[in-house]
Amino acid sequence: MMRTGRILLIDPEEEQREELAARLAAAGHYVAAVADEPGARTLLEEGLEPDLVIAGVGCDAGLAPSAVRISLDPPAAAEQADNGTGRGRRAGSAARAVDMVVRVEEALLELGAPTSARDETWCALDLSRRLANALPGTRTEEDRIELLCDTFHAYFGVRGTLVIRRTPGTDEWIEAGQGLRDAVTERIAAEVAARAGERDIRPFLTRLEVEGEPHDVACMAVRCGEYETDLAMDLERAPGDPALREALMNLVGSSLRAAFAAERMERAETTVEAELPVLENLLSMSREFSGVTHRGVLCRKILSAARNQLGMSRSAIFLEKDGGQGMLALQAVSGFSSVMLARIGLAAFHGLAAEILNRGVLCRLPEIPSEGAGLREQRMLAEAGLQWAAPLTVGRERRGLLFFGSKEADARLNEGESRTLRALLGSAAVALRNLDKLEEIQGLSLGAIRGLAAAAELSRPEREGHAERVAEHALALGRALALAPDELRQLSYCALLHDVGKIGIPAGTADDSPEMRKHPILASRVLSRADPPEAVVQGVEQHHERWDGQGYPYGLRGPAIHLFARLVAIADAFDRSCPDPADAGAVETALRRLERGAGLLWDPGLVALFVGELEGGTTRPRTPSREISIEEIVGA
Repeated sequence: MMRTGRILLIDPEEEQREELAARLAAAGHYVAAVADEPGARTLLEEGLEPDLVIAGVGCDAGLAPSAVRISLDPPAAAEQADNGTGRGRRAGSAARAVDMVVRVEEALLELGAPTSARDETWCALDLSRRLANALPGTRTEEDRIELLCDTFHAYFGVRGTLVIRRTPGTDEWIEAGQGLRDAVTERIAAEVAARAGERDIRPFLTRLEVEGEPHDVACMAVRCGEYETDLAMDLERAPGDPALREALMNLVGSSLRAAFAAERMERAETTVEAELPVLENLLSMSREFSGVTHRGVLCRKILSAARNQLGMSRSAIFLEKDGGQGMLALQAVSGFSSVMLARIGLAAFHGLAAEILNRGVLCRLPEIPSEGAGLREQRMLAEAGLQWAAPLTVGRERRGLLFFGSKEADARLNEGESRTLRALLGSAAVALRNLDKLEEIQGLSLGAIRGLAAAAELSRPEREGHAERVAEHALALGRALALAPDELRQLSYCALLHDVGKIGIPAGTADDSPEMRKHPILASRVLSRADPPEAVVQGVEQHHERWDGQGYPYGLRGPAIHLFARLVAIADAFDRSCPDPADAGAVETALRRLERGAGLLWDPGLVALFVGELEGGTTRPRTPSREISIEEIVGA
């Protein structure tokens, strides 16, 4: 009877070793492959207990004396006669690997199973182990069917098989049986139909009565997707214990799910590789758009990207007016005079614009049937050389339209340009969403923000003014990094509100207590009600992360921690050590503490910059001639 084996492979030939190890692993065995005896002894000392040792004739026979020994044959003549091409060697290596797998299976058969009283349990566990090793390497349903049938046949015997392919949500079935009578096929199909419903079946092993004869039937889904495929096998013998039967099928189902996951991962990698140029464009445009703080500037950048990425010489962008009841306002044009569209009067609720927004996809303007006002709008756009239109959306909200075209009246987009356009629209949507959030949080008064910060300090009088001082220190670092004004504004929010999650936590609670360690998450929940920019939320949530990854709440490491959080963490630590910057001794002690923790607790580059700023050393970068106050940055 077959069994899964633990194999120690010792072979100095790297290509041959890898080929053989891969084939043994694909057959469902556990393989530890090393190049020499010292490597093998290390594995044995670490606890490896192999069933088989595959090694050359000169290998020490005392290695794993309880294991079966299989010797590596000397290289075949075909391997040595490669005539400088390597083809003969590769062919010989593959042939030897196939032969070795057969020899391993024969040796394992001779080892036999445990005692007869444990045969059923042993078979079930060994079958599941073999499938768990081999199934994730399959990539098609045909390969899975072949592997499942061969493995079940080796352990339990298979009298016949039935493959059922069904279309989800319909009654269409395709059945392919082999070795089964019609009555048995019909009975199995009926059982599968009763268990399947509208979703994949759960693997099962059940006993069916057909014309007075019992049939042990194992069934499982071998493909998930547009067409769901199930495999049923009529076993010659099967475990009699109901609990063991259920456990066996649960393990088989887990192995199949691992195979599906591996297949989906491979498809995803292929898709990512195909879409890599689009992703690079998306990343580039997102970075360019992310620093924009005004709609007019953003719109001009979007049109510039349309020209550079799509080669469109003419473009225009319309966005909904604030409080304009669905009216669209021309924001920017490229390649022609804005006077040509100044009187177009587009609206989201009628005419050409409404038709494009309702379609929700890229449209070619000459192909949109129009009449009345829509026909007039279509003509004006055509005169400006605009042949295409795409809706700009943020979530489900329709925000505006992007028009573009070229001098060629019959211009078309190829597949690559269509993907680039999707990337452009996605980047524009993210930038518009960020502008919305920036405007919302800018609407908060500085007094309200300071009120929240003060509320967090009410139960801790000794910390009064802590948030203000942290904000001052963080802004000093931000200015040294030459952050833009909008970035400085968001950084100030992070610093002022970093401890707002402590509201409601009793005074005297230890800093390292579970309750206190929750305050970054509690703070983000408080801030989420104001829907601030994501950078503000991340800065507050992550200000207790550590550079070495030992912080909380997420255990982020190094540059994965948001820049705002790293800045606030340094400012927070400095103020805790030195709440009075006028105390020169305390300042010196606090700076040395920061330097000791650089690279462990805090970003080492930012610590060096902060220390240089306070000490006024040569590392001080150029800063504005006049320091900007929090009030000026935030806007009281």
